Amino acid sequence: MSKSPWYCLLALTLFGCAAGKLKPGESFLSPDSASDKVYIISAFPKKADSTGLFLSALLVKNNDGSNRQLVTFVTTYDRSSRQLQTIPFFTDSLLPLDATRFPLLLKPVSTDSAKPSVTFSLDRNSMELAVDAPDEQSMEHILEFPQQKPFKTSMRGTKFKLSAISPVSGTLTKWNNSAVNQSSDLFIHTLDNSEDLFGSRPAGNYCWLDCNINGSGYSLFFRYDSLGKITPVYSTFPEGAPHSIEPDSIFGSLKSPESYEAGIFTMKFVTENGFDNVTIRLAPCEQRQELTKNMFSVRAVDVLIDDRLTGTGILYIL
Repeated sequence: MSKSPWYCLLALTLFGCAAGKLKPGESFLSPDSASDKVYIISAFPKKADSTGLFLSALLVKNNDGSNRQLVTFVTTYDRSSRQLQTIPFFTDSLLPLDATRFPLLLKPVSTDSAKPSVTFSLDRNSMELAVDAPDEQSMEHILEFPQQKPFKTSMRGTKFKLSAISPVSGTLTKWNNSAVNQSSDLFIHTLDNSEDLFGSRPAGNYCWLDCNINGSGYSLFFRYDSLGKITPVYSTFPEGAPHSIEPDSIFGSLKSPESYEAGIFTMKFVTENGFDNVTIRLAPCEQRQELTKNMFSVRAVDVLIDDRLTGTGILYIL
């Protein structure tokens, strides 16, 4: 009988070790599951109104000989103040950590006080993005969600070797080091083959959209060329890819922070489920930003159906 506490402790330890390991369906989340890997991370408010906090990150990890490199763009947008901020980060000395168990960590070997440093952490109940940057730009963002046992995932395939976590509902609890309480949607996608994505210019570029509409999460990934031809790569909308997309108006200069005229594109579906005319509208921001077909940009968006605000999201112009 005296040994029973030790057996219980051993059983709890073994259970804890097993619980932290990536399940086979989650293995694509590991940064070392492919030599080149792209993470597309979107977190935005469930509530569609004139307020809310938007967080996105594009993480590109690759191996260059003996070096593990990471390029990161962390973008934040505060809808109330219309403040948009993007912090780029690069390191060619990514810290080798255990990539087979949670929490998954991406961080540099060492930090230089003169340069930004980004740490990404993903567990089955939270996600954290911490940016340590000079000039008082340091920030920490935490999104907490119900414990996943394990994550619900899907293998999308395509030539990009695309995989995804099913959208997770959670709460943004920390924003720029301040406590907040915002119901949010979290999307995480990975690409294990990004050669076409970054080598397509000037022949064609890509757009990526994560959004919620009437409480449900959707993603759309499509390619466009200099002639305006649209080629959908994948879609999670009910009827698959849109029948047509009219994206030309997202390019060019935004005339003013209040103007939507140069920041709208329309997706048309041939369906009977209420998605016949979906309009994606770029949210206004404090910084006037030139959007061209030869630059990377991330923008918060409104989603409208028949001119009725039905959701929010994030649009990546790659």
